[in-house]
Amino acid sequence: MRSCLIDLIRREARCVYIGEGLIFAARPTSEILAVHEGLSSLASIDPVQAEIVERRYFGGFQWDEVAEDMGMSVATAKRKFREAKTRLRKDWQV
Repeated sequence: MRSCLIDLIRREARCVYIGEGLIFAARPTSEILAVHEGLSSLASIDPVQAEIVERRYFGGFQWDEVAEDMGMSVATAKRKFREAKTRLRKDWQV
């Protein structure tokens, strides 16, 4: 799911659109690409946390869906999500 979105963003960044007589090049959404890179790094450290973040941000899952799919309680999923956010924030402050 995440890889499809990232591929689309990268592909669209090279396309030129013609509409209303105007030509413009779309730029990649840097925030989404930064999240993708951060999640790749996080996955090497804690794949469970990375999967939770991916399901919430890229999959649009609700907490109960994340918890059920991953075989944990909602409280555990939320705690791991908070830990992941803390780790990602530290990475991005560098």
